[in-house]
Amino acid sequence: MAAIPKREGSVMENLVDMRDHLKTTRAAMQAGVDPLRAASGHRNPTGPAADPKDRRDLEERLARDRASLGIRLEEAEREMNELCACRDALEAIAAELAALPEADAATIADLRFRYQQATGRLAAMRSASTSAVGASEAEPKGAGAIWREAIPVVLAILLGSAVIALTMVLLFR
Repeated sequence: MAAIPKREGSVMENLVDMRDHLKTTRAAMQAGVDPLRAASGHRNPTGPAADPKDRRDLEERLARDRASLGIRLEEAEREMNELCACRDALEAIAAELAALPEADAATIADLRFRYQQATGRLAAMRSASTSAVGASEAEPKGAGAIWREAIPVVLAILLGSAVIALTMVLLFR
């Protein structure tokens, strides 16, 4: 019988850990204790050492997400300020319109211009934030995806050069 590869051995260890976790969760539920608290307190301190790549990956993801959240919070604050300014402008326009029961065309045109200006700023800000969010959420391609896309091109170049080489050999023999 062949030895179990290390990768499969870790799967077996994970299955055993899952079984133990399910047992503690079931026991906690039967005892009336919150299963999340009971499960979080149980950790296997003698487990395998963490892979440095996993740690580095987690650190990079944390840094990226923390920076992204900071930017999104700033954008949300700017949007809130703009919404408040738009609300204030619309309320001022509504108050002016209510105070003038008989307004001339120039006054109505001025109020309409101010209304369109306030709502236009809000619409422009929203469309800019929507396009920025769509662009920032796209993750860059990994090396594996780039290679998978490049393999057909590389094969076509090799096949073309082989055809040319074969043609040259047959012509100049």
